[in-house]
Amino acid sequence: MLETFLNDPLYLQVDIALLGMLLGAAVSALLAFQRAGSFAGGIRRFWGAEELLFGGWAPRPRLAAGPGLFVIAAALLQFGVFFGNSLIREVWPGTIAAMALVIDHLYGAALVCKLLLASRYSGKQLAVAWPVFFVLRWVFMNNHNKWFMLGVLFLLAAKDVPLRRPLKVCLAVGAASLAVVMTGAALGWIPTLLLEGGRPRNSFGYGWPNLLGAFLLGAAVMYVCWRRAERLKWYDFVLLGAVTVFCDRGPDSRGGTVCLALLLAGMLAARFLPRIFGPALVRGLLAACPFLAFGASYWMHWAYTPDNVLLETLNGLFTGRLYLGHEALLKLTPRIAGQADLQGAIIDNLYLGWWFSGGPVASLLVWAGFAFLLWKLLKNGRITESVCCLAFLAHGFMEPHLMWPCVNVTVWLLAGVVYLVPDGRFPSFAPVPSKKESEAP
Repeated sequence: MLETFLNDPLYLQVDIALLGMLLGAAVSALLAFQRAGSFAGGIRRFWGAEELLFGGWAPRPRLAAGPGLFVIAAALLQFGVFFGNSLIREVWPGTIAAMALVIDHLYGAALVCKLLLASRYSGKQLAVAWPVFFVLRWVFMNNHNKWFMLGVLFLLAAKDVPLRRPLKVCLAVGAASLAVVMTGAALGWIPTLLLEGGRPRNSFGYGWPNLLGAFLLGAAVMYVCWRRAERLKWYDFVLLGAVTVFCDRGPDSRGGTVCLALLLAGMLAARFLPRIFGPALVRGLLAACPFLAFGASYWMHWAYTPDNVLLETLNGLFTGRLYLGHEALLKLTPRIAGQADLQGAIIDNLYLGWWFSGGPVASLLVWAGFAFLLWKLLKNGRITESVCCLAFLAHGFMEPHLMWPCVNVTVWLLAGVVYLVPDGRFPSFAPVPSKKESEAP
């Protein structure tokens, strides 16, 4: 067991977090009953008041440490993925492997400490978040999807963290890592992958061109979340356009290019036509997009046949993905809690792929979570975050990076969903108003 933990700490870290939250909730409940002096009073106190787990000892340093722990975890994962997950690992294989293992232990420990020692919870919040955590941990033990589980840990740990600071740190680390890796590949210091046939594709130092496309989309999302739609200038749109063109002409990542174009179009609409996001009908349709995307994905793959001109055209646009998904539907049966063995099936559509690897229950939880997130964001006027979330939901038609917390930072915002955060405290990447601004009439 010790050897397994040393080589892959995530499984034990997840279990420590899950069981620790349950034990901490029990301690908090006992303390609430003790302080209230009556059973009914204890129930009300535990259910409604947010308290630190395992008692209120050292509250100030614990709460002060929480945001810092989240920043450390996010920065470490960002560096490990954007830099360490490049082909630099072929240049320094032993060094990068050792570095990756150390990083895995450090950010996992930081997340567990944030969850158990530096976050306040009410009984009502734990009554929703803990069962969701339990179900998704159960699925993780079946499908071993590390990236999805990391997304869950990060969204749980993001509770009450001012997210703008970790956003800026991750943008800086991610952009610097991209620059170093791509420059190193251009100069021949880092290997790169060159694919011929049709248009040439260059991975610029990463293991696959589509991975670079996902990283470019992730960096663009972090950039606009930092800049904010209402503050974008002409040079911001020029930069987004340049990244989109590069993604098309360099790695030729179709999913990344299309979603960068969607992000650019969405930012133009948010900047110059923000009122179109206001009507309840529009908000409802956009909030329904996760379920609409799942339904469209399932239907396209199920109904695919080469004789159908429309579906065959879509199959070409999706580079053969409908054919592969159709074959998977004929071969696989969904299991309630997911599965790792897809019997050789290749599914490059996240919605259909998660239906099999995650199972129906987890699929419902995930798409309901994103739907509720979009509704709350739009209701609170957070158009920037909404457009970024929609761009990554569209990316799921061709790529699996929706729940990667180092690529799609809108995953962090799901903390507001699982903890039932009210509108006034719902997380976003917007700057916190100064005291003078908040007091202005």
